Amino acid sequence: MQLRQMNLAYDRQQDRLLLRLSTSDDTEYRMWLTRRLVLGMWPGVVGLVQSTPAARQTVHPEAKRAVVEFQREHALRETEFGAPYQAEKLTPAIPGDPILIWGIQMRPAPDGNGHDLNFLPKDGAGVHIRLQDQMLHAFVKLLQDVMRAADWGIELKLPLEAPSATPAPGGGEAPKPAKPN
Repeated sequence: MQLRQMNLAYDRQQDRLLLRLSTSDDTEYRMWLTRRLVLGMWPGVVGLVQSTPAARQTVHPEAKRAVVEFQREHALRETEFGAPYQAEKLTPAIPGDPILIWGIQMRPAPDGNGHDLNFLPKDGAGVHIRLQDQMLHAFVKLLQDVMRAADWGIELKLPLEAPSATPAPGGGEAPKPAKPN
C-alpha cells in the first residue's frame, strides 16, 4: 500500500482541518487536525524536513538551509497541486466520521527511506504513514496554505521559527503549542 494522494482543507463548521489520504489500494484515511495539534506538531515537521539525508550531511546552518530550500523547490515543482482529489471509489479505512487526532509521533524512517508519521486518536487505532521527501514537502505546503484559509492567525514558517499566533478571538491569549508526542 502506497500513499497516492493527500488533501488538506479547513472545515469552518468544525473549526478543524480535515486531512484525507488515499492509498494505492483505494483506501481513504480521514482525520481531523486541531489548531492546538498543528501548533504542537510544526516543530517536529520542520525537524523532519531538516533531517533528509542531504540535509543531515550538511553541518553549516546556512548550507543546510540552502539544501532544504533547494529540496523544497524541487519537490514542489514535481508535485501536482492542481489535480483534484479523487474521492470516488475510495473505501474508508475507519468507517464513520473522521478520527480526531490528539497526538502525533514523527521520526525519520529507521531505514533512512522517508519519514514516519503516526497520527494518534485519544482511543483506538491510529494512522501510520510514511512520506518520502517530495510528499513531506507537499504536506508542509498544504499545511502552510490551509493555515491562511483557516484564518487562525498562525503563520507556519520555514526554516523553523516559532509559529506566530495572534490573540484568540475574544481577547484571550492564543493557546500555547502542545509538544508533539
